[in-house]
Amino acid sequence: MSYIHNPRVVAQNIGSAMMYDSKSTVKEVMEDDQARAIVEKHLPGASNHPLLTQAWYMTMREVSMYPESGMTADKYRAILDDFADITE
Repeated sequence: MSYIHNPRVVAQNIGSAMMYDSKSTVKEVMEDDQARAIVEKHLPGASNHPLLTQAWYMTMREVSMYPESGMTADKYRAILDDFADITE
């Protein structure tokens, strides 16, 4: 599945698709209140990180590879698990 489209639109059209996952961009996640709250829960201060705008078009997976993101493997998995619980 291509993630060129907005994940919210994909979820609406498919029904059971997750709204956010490892291929979601930081921009997509930060623009959604529920998704942003999940990231903040696991990475306090992430929405105010000084390098946030530089990561805007990176996927969550790409960001997780940078140590300066503070996203350990456990935090990354927890964020993705919590994304699965997001409702419209």
